[in-house]
Amino acid sequence: EMLQPNKEKIAPDIVTLTEVIGTLDRATGKINRDRADKVFSDAVKLGIILRQDSLDSSWEVDLSGMSFPVARAACRFIFCRLVEEMKKDKVQTVRDFSLITGASRMREYVREVLRDELNPAIYCVVPKSEQGTLVVKEKVVKNYIDGHL
Repeated sequence: EMLQPNKEKIAPDIVTLTEVIGTLDRATGKINRDRADKVFSDAVKLGIILRQDSLDSSWEVDLSGMSFPVARAACRFIFCRLVEEMKKDKVQTVRDFSLITGASRMREYVREVLRDELNPAIYCVVPKSEQGTLVVKEKVVKNYIDGHL
């Protein structure tokens, strides 16, 4: 509801999303994290973020232009959606999953989120030739999915 367009044709954008999720991220408690996740999910449905046409594959996501709070919500959303799609048999095979972060502080921040906030923890590697990418190996992806089925 926070991101729904209103009657005056004023529609939310990436700035709105960043502000709302940033505010919820700074607040403490599971209820605010759940609210941030709902806002992020609504933003995906509205095509504000993680558009289907934004990358070459459903097995890679570009987080590099996101704020830290939005990237944090994106990580939770991505892996939750992967489990949901596996439950609905939309995903037939599991592959390595790439998160494009850029070779910056974002890379280490996303590693921390994957390791410390997702359960089971997700560990990833940084390919030598792609310092701006985190790769979650197929076995780790399967382990995460199995932990939620």
